[in-house]
Amino acid sequence: MFDWNRLTTIVHEAVRQSFLAVFFTMINELSEKGSEKESYRDKTIKKLKAYPILQNNIKEYEKDLEDIYKEEFGSSPAVHIAQGYYCSDLTIDEVRRAEALKIEVKIERDMRIIKEVDRALAEIKDDYYAPIIKSIYFDKLEADDIAQTLHCDRATIYRNKNRLLNILAIKLYGGDVLD
Repeated sequence: MFDWNRLTTIVHEAVRQSFLAVFFTMINELSEKGSEKESYRDKTIKKLKAYPILQNNIKEYEKDLEDIYKEEFGSSPAVHIAQGYYCSDLTIDEVRRAEALKIEVKIERDMRIIKEVDRALAEIKDDYYAPIIKSIYFDKLEADDIAQTLHCDRATIYRNKNRLLNILAIKLYGGDVLD
């Protein structure tokens, strides 16, 4: 017989862990609020560099979700560890669901960042020099190659990259960037 109380406990614990992760992220962001304007720029660059990696993470997490339900889960050493972590008398299906919830939280976290970056990129999409950002941070092209493509010099690439990064930082972090 399926034990709804145990499943409820597992779900509550997963939600609690997610809440704590969000809470501590917010605390960290608030404690860094007094930092220099440059730190927002660095965070913007970090998000741009992470963007393609996060997209790949989501694909891998989705495969992991599929695999959780396909695998011969009971014979895996990871399941026995997970059963010990959650509760030794959980069924394999309950452990699967708990592990699936952990993966779903990771997917949501990465999707949130991807959506933030997409919204920021939408802000500059009509700018003639917008391809500079994708070329540098997603395609990993050199400034000389981008300059050749856009028919301009390297100084123009760097100047517009900096201008666009400032716009993206404001879109990502709002008025805090201006303080």
